[in-house]
Amino acid sequence: MLSTLSAREVSVLPFVGSHHIVMHKATPFVNDSIVVSTCKIYVTSIHDINAHVTLLNLDQGNVFVISDSTESLQFGIDSNQTIHTSFSDALDPLHGMFWTWNTGYIHCKIEGHIIRAHNQRRAFQLHLGGYTSPYATIYRMNIPKGNQRLTISIDIKPCLEQLIQENTFEIMLPGKKAKEMADLFYSSMSITN
Repeated sequence: MLSTLSAREVSVLPFVGSHHIVMHKATPFVNDSIVVSTCKIYVTSIHDINAHVTLLNLDQGNVFVISDSTESLQFGIDSNQTIHTSFSDALDPLHGMFWTWNTGYIHCKIEGHIIRAHNQRRAFQLHLGGYTSPYATIYRMNIPKGNQRLTISIDIKPCLEQLIQENTFEIMLPGKKAKEMADLFYSSMSITN
């Protein structure tokens, strides 16, 4: 469907503060460093009355294509998409992004290690999602008109700082903590063209 329309290219660039994240490579983080091994995000391009779901896996690339008529991007899978899924393509549970029928999809999955002095490693796992109120973790971003190329920057530093502050290195289910962390994650996103 998108191939028949004029298209725009969207790049997603993850950062830790001012440092660009390269998957599986050490990135400076305060006095330590981090290695991100998994970063997957559900993005739905909303245009006219249609929607197209993409599972962006930063291990396989950071670019996806949207139609020129796309008005906004939705991050996460809403209740309607969850209830009416065909479990195929981007929504296939084989991608490791589906919890269960009553909890739905993981909207954003970030996993890796914080590497401290003397090569001490602390694993972290953020599986953020949830489609029911009051803990729904859906976020919408309006698309600016203009260039054929857009860049979405995501800074995961605030999320990592929160994990360390709370000494909680795993969020694996929908709920209050997942909602708080998703809000922090989405607040670090910006789009430029």
